[in-house]
Amino acid sequence: MVQYNDHATQLPTGADHESSSCRGSLQNPQVVSIHRAISGVQSLIPRWDDKCPFEVRNDPSDFRNAVELRISLQSVRLESVGAQRAPRQRLNGRRGPRCHFCSCLSIVDAHLRRRRGVERIFLLPDSSRASSVCWSIISSAAAAAAMSRLREDLGLITFMAIVLAICGPEGWAIPGVRGQLQPDGRQRGRPVPALYIFGDSTADSGNNNEMFTIARANFPPYGRDFDTRHATGRFSNGRMTSDFITDFLRVPMVPPYVSLEAQMYSFQGANFASAGAGILNQTGNILGAKISQWQQIDLFLERRNYLIQMMGNEAAARHLRHAIYYIATGGNDYIHNWITNDTDAALLPHDQFNSLLLATFEQQLKVLYGGGARKVVVLGIGPVGCAPHFLWLSNTTTAACMETVNQYVSEYNDGLRAMLARFNQQNRGAHFVYRDIWDIVYRMSKTPLEFGFLIGTTACCGVGNYGGGDRCLTPLMVCRNPPDYVWWDEYHPSHRANFLIARQIWSGVDPSTTTNTSAAPSNVTYSFLTVQQLVNVQLESD
Repeated sequence: MVQYNDHATQLPTGADHESSSCRGSLQNPQVVSIHRAISGVQSLIPRWDDKCPFEVRNDPSDFRNAVELRISLQSVRLESVGAQRAPRQRLNGRRGPRCHFCSCLSIVDAHLRRRRGVERIFLLPDSSRASSVCWSIISSAAAAAAMSRLREDLGLITFMAIVLAICGPEGWAIPGVRGQLQPDGRQRGRPVPALYIFGDSTADSGNNNEMFTIARANFPPYGRDFDTRHATGRFSNGRMTSDFITDFLRVPMVPPYVSLEAQMYSFQGANFASAGAGILNQTGNILGAKISQWQQIDLFLERRNYLIQMMGNEAAARHLRHAIYYIATGGNDYIHNWITNDTDAALLPHDQFNSLLLATFEQQLKVLYGGGARKVVVLGIGPVGCAPHFLWLSNTTTAACMETVNQYVSEYNDGLRAMLARFNQQNRGAHFVYRDIWDIVYRMSKTPLEFGFLIGTTACCGVGNYGGGDRCLTPLMVCRNPPDYVWWDEYHPSHRANFLIARQIWSGVDPSTTTNTSAAPSNVTYSFLTVQQLVNVQLESD
């Protein structure tokens, strides 16, 4: 969220700035630009954590002035957007007592370092909170206290962290602070309060990074095209489908549940997904450690209890009802269980194995429903038999998919549709929707030119025929131009393919034809809603 602006305005100083900006009115937009920082961020952060340089005096007056934070190599800019009355709160001096926001500073700073690739940040203080502040004094105090000592690169990020930590902008929750939600459970400026993600490597954003497992992606070349240009644990050259869904929902990209940042963003949701996980507990054991799907649900229930403690029963229930739940699972139950004969369940005939998967999954969904989930997006399994690994495994010379595997997966998807339709009828207020990805991924693989790709069957990063012989392990294995490829590695789509998949999940529009593909029988409409439609569903309890 960076808007580049090479023209920096002189920063007003001291009391003159306080008088002109804070005691005056913001009827006209005001711009405060802060010149580049110079040196020493490492020694600054502990001091800011131990002795907060700001004291916030609460005032019940509303502050509805949206403030845009613009960052460039030349300046940091705080610019009020719109004409609203000035806030009445003050930040008093550089030597005020410690404030409870400052303990979050290091976490915010670390998070922002990973997210510098984002292009724009809008800070919109929430009038329901008693933490509104005078932006001009923040900027001048930060400049006086720190800007002369911060190095250009990290200094700008630290300044952002100071503003975020003190102001608690809409969309960036601070643990222990109540009152961030409106009465209907949603946060100002967003259609949903939170996103909770469950599943496997197609949604894991880094939960496996510190686990003893080969199912990890926290090393190059993974992440080379991500926002930060660094490997985060996502199994893609860039974003995953769930990352694009967060953009469409207008919620922050929720960090992996096991990360240090997860607690800070507890009101915005959590990502519980773990590479190697499946519907069955034993799925993926051959890969090493993981967070199984049942364990992911247990972690969600722990988060639910935390929300109840922080918000109270009624507010937490509203929050959970209006949140969106995204589940991408089932693929590993074939790839690392049934197909590879890794468990006792793999000895079952495929129809009995499908029945076991669906029965287990239904029990898991019932637990989520009992925990307050009402708006749940369930992805079907993609065409596993078209993944580069299975083309390599079949030793095909014609790039033909393993259609037998695809047929088994297709039968599972049909059963999943029926199960969700039945689930919605049996559970009051449930809106558990099925979103198909099988068709679009199959067609991208078979007819890549229709979607703007050149290569539909070979992985961009891999070895052997179709790049499916082994994992993506080194930058030397990467193709010349990843956007030309549907597949990034032996199992996972590329950044660009994930975007097209996410857009179809979100709106139901076929990227190759612009035709809406989400028509559904009227008696099971809820089971076939797009995510965009699901967001706008009015719940019975509202």
